Amino acid sequence: MEKREITDVHIDEDLIQSGDFFTIIRLDGLDPIIMWGSGSLSGHCVMALRFDGELYIVESQDAWYWPTSGLQRTPFKQWIKQAREASFNVIWLPLSGKSLLKFDEKAAQDWFFQTQGLPYGYHNFLFGWIDTPMDNIPPLMGDEFVPILMSLMDKVIPNDI
Repeated sequence: MEKREITDVHIDEDLIQSGDFFTIIRLDGLDPIIMWGSGSLSGHCVMALRFDGELYIVESQDAWYWPTSGLQRTPFKQWIKQAREASFNVIWLPLSGKSLLKFDEKAAQDWFFQTQGLPYGYHNFLFGWIDTPMDNIPPLMGDEFVPILMSLMDKVIPNDI
C-alpha cells in the first residue's frame, strides 16, 4: 500500500443507517493473513445497527484490540474511539437506497440477540476453506508471508518457551 497522510474524518451519526457496512484494514500481521485466506481486500468488517434509536456497531472480535470477545455490539462513539486506539483504517460503505429498502432491521436485531456473545472467528475461516472438495483452499503463500507469520507467532507464543 502506498504511504499516505492519515486523515481523521468525523461522520455524522444521523447519516449512518442500520445495515451500513464498515470495512477495516490494519496491517498488523493478522489482517494480511485474513485477507490472504479470504481473498478479501479487508481484514475485518462490521455493521451499523440501531437499537432503540441508538447507533451501535455489531461485530465479532477476539479481544486482541477490544475489551471483549465474541459477537458483540458497541455504541458507535465508543467503537470509533477504540478503532482509533487500535490504529484501524475504517472505510464506511453505506447501503444503496435499493438495498436499504430490503434491509430488515428487526430481523437483524433478533438475530443479534440470539447470537450475542457466541464465538465466531478463525475456525469459521478454516471450515470455509474445506466446505467443498475443491477450489476453496487459499493459494500457496509467498516468501512475504514468513515475516508476517513470525510476527503473529511472537504475539501468541509465550516468551518463556
